[in-house]
Parts: sequence; C-alpha cells; structure tokens
Amino acid sequence: MSDKAQAKPCKGVIRWAVAMLAAVAMLFWLVWTYPLLRSRVVMSVYSAQQLSASVLKECGMDIRIPIADGWYPRILVFNADGFAAWSGIDARMTVLYTFGAFDIKTRASLLYDPASDKYSAFYGAYAVRKEDGVFGFGEDGALNLGEITQAVRYDDTQLVLASLGCKEPVFEVERTDTMPDAICAGSGGWTRIDAALRVSGTAHAYREDKLAYLQYGAPPPYAGEDFAVTQMSGRVYAKYFSEFDCTVMMYCLAPGMETVDECRRCRKRRFWRYSKSATTWAAMSMSSFAGMSATPGMTRLHRDIGMSTFLAGLSAIARAMRGVISPSMPLAAMMPRPPTMTSASRAPRQTAFSPVAHA
Repeated sequence: MSDKAQAKPCKGVIRWAVAMLAAVAMLFWLVWTYPLLRSRVVMSVYSAQQLSASVLKECGMDIRIPIADGWYPRILVFNADGFAAWSGIDARMTVLYTFGAFDIKTRASLLYDPASDKYSAFYGAYAVRKEDGVFGFGEDGALNLGEITQAVRYDDTQLVLASLGCKEPVFEVERTDTMPDAICAGSGGWTRIDAALRVSGTAHAYREDKLAYLQYGAPPPYAGEDFAVTQMSGRVYAKYFSEFDCTVMMYCLAPGMETVDECRRCRKRRFWRYSKSATTWAAMSMSSFAGMSATPGMTRLHRDIGMSTFLAGLSAIARAMRGVISPSMPLAAMMPRPPTMTSASRAPRQTAFSPVAHA
C-alpha cells in the first residue's frame, strides 16, 4: 500500500514537469516565431481592408495567383493612392503581391538576404484604371512603356525602398525586350516585357523600428553597404480588358531570370482570391493556365478566418510578453508596406513581371 501511495505523487510530479516543459516549449516557439505571426495577422487584416476599396472591387474583377515555393504564404493587397500625384498620371492602381518567405533562423523575410534568389524579389499583379484613356497603351493599342515603367519605379523606390529607410533609391532600366501577342493565364493578346534593371537592394543594417518591419520582419545583422545597387531581372505581362476598363499587369522581379521562370512554371498552389459582387468577373487562374472566364462572383476574400483568429490570439500573447507593440496602437500604425501614407505613397510592388504566366 505504501509503495502505491508513493507512486501516485511521483506520477503527479512527472505530469507537472511534462506540462511545464510543454509550456516552456510553447512560450519559446511563440517568442521565436512572433515576427512571422505578427506579419500574418496584421497583413491579413490590412489586405482585407485594402481590398474593400480596390480597383478590383470597383470594376468587378477577380484575379487568382498561386503561391510558389519559397514565397510569403499569401498574396497581399495594397491600393497605391499616391501614384497619381507622384507620376502625374491620372490613374488608380491596386497591387497584389508577395515576397520572399520568412527564414526561421533570422525570423525575417528572404527579401533582406543578398545570397537568396528571393533577394529584393516580389511577384503579383497590378490592376490600373486611367481616368482618360488606357493605362500602359496608346489610342492605337501600342504599348506605352513609359507609363508601365513609372508604375514599377514608383512601387520599387517610393513604396518598398522608402519604407525601409532608403533616402536616394536607384532604379535604372538597362534593357527591355518586348513580345506582342504573348500568352498569359491561358489567353492571348498580352504584351510581354522582359527587363534588366539596376536598382537599390533591400539589405541594410537595423537602426530603428520601421512600419515596414511589421510586414517583412526586422533585418538580420548586416555589415555591408546599406541599399547597395544590385542587378535585377524582371518580367511583365500587360493587357487591357475593355469589359472592365482596366489594365492588368502580371509581374515578377527577382535577382535572376531563373527565379522569374521558376515562378512562371509553378503548377497548382494555394489560391488567394479577390473578387467583387458583380454580374461578371474575370478569373485569371495562374496555376492551371485555364484562361479567362466570366461567371457570377461574390464579394469575399478567401481566407481561413478561424486560423486568422487563432494566429491573432497567439500574436497577442507574444506581443504582451515582449512588449513590442503597445496594446493601444491603432491598426493604421500596423499597415503593410508602411511608406504608403506619405506623398510618395507606395505603388504596386515590384516591377511588372509575371511569375506564373508563360509566353
């Protein structure tokens, strides 16, 4: 009897020890992965907010883009409201984009890693509506490379680099090759633009907190030159859809064409779909290359709300433990691509190069 009595307390101690170890492991995991969890939660909420006032919702268009391996796990949305004032072009632009995935070791996006094939890289789509005329094309249907370049330059210099603290961003187009009547998303009539660029990279040393770090994570230790100029490759597929009075540009910007082509070849992935309630909507399925289709659509941002709520809870716990963000901080202070609230507001992310499109 005495042996059994002694065994019970012993088992209780073991259970208590196991529970404590599990709690410590969970605490460590929360703290270590906090930057990624915070990014997922903040950007999910902010993208939904941006979608509600986007060009896509305005014209009733739906764009589907697959997530390729090695990239941030969702397509984000941003309305480049400052583009018109910056460029002098009376147009509204919405950007769908993703960037290099988070590295679990550095707890930051591969966007900062000069040795990564995702360095300074983005891919997604631009949806642009011009008040008078067609954005990116002349009255005769000829490509207006100047306007497309302006969209890309604004995005890269004013929205991305400026948000990271780059004072004098470099963006030089060294060479462009165009191909009319290209195939993209299973349909013809696109114009493909391949470009060689010389731009400021995103690697830099951490000096102070920036809103952009909510999205990409804080940069890891870096001893090189801040925002050193680097060679980049890009691809854009542009097409005007008269039924929506909207120009769509699928784009991808990366250190080399290998990465651009890799995105292009990606097959079925998870889809982040953005659509608006309307009689018809255009579905560009970049994964199956099934082509354009017109069918009834409903207003919704395809997202697992349950997972978002769960992540939000975990983020709140980690935030409270680390005290990184004040509980009273307004949502506006946690917006994506932080720099866009300035006059140089952000434009569509990277250059226009299509990740999953094929020529």
